[in-house]
Amino acid sequence: GMAGIGLGAAYFLYVVSPETPVRLATSFSTFYRVLCEKYYVDEIYDAVIVRPLVKISDLVLYRGVDAGLIDGIAVNGTARGIRGLSAHGLKYAQSGLAQGYVFFMIVGAVAILGYLLR
Repeated sequence: GMAGIGLGAAYFLYVVSPETPVRLATSFSTFYRVLCEKYYVDEIYDAVIVRPLVKISDLVLYRGVDAGLIDGIAVNGTARGIRGLSAHGLKYAQSGLAQGYVFFMIVGAVAILGYLLR
C-alpha cells in the first residue's frame, strides 16, 4: 500500500504537476534544507567521531607508533646496527684470499658434523 502511495505521489509531483516540488521547496526552505542534508547526520558524525579519530591516529598511531617505534627503532635502528657491525667487525672477515674462505668452510663443516654426530 505504501509503495503504491509513493508511486502515486511521485507521478503526481513529477509528471502531472512538475512545478509543485519547486513551490514546496521554496515554501518550506528550512525543512527542505534539513531533509536535503539528511538531518546533518553526516556532518555531526564527522565532527564528533571522524575528526577526533583522525587527530588521535595522526598524533598517536602515526607519529608515535609508526614513525617513532617501527620506523625509528625497528627499521632504522636495525639498519644502523647492521651498518655499525659491518663497518667495525665484518669487514675484516673478507680478505679476498681463497684459502681463508676454504679454511672457514672446513671449520664450519666440521662443526656441523660434530653437532650431528654427538
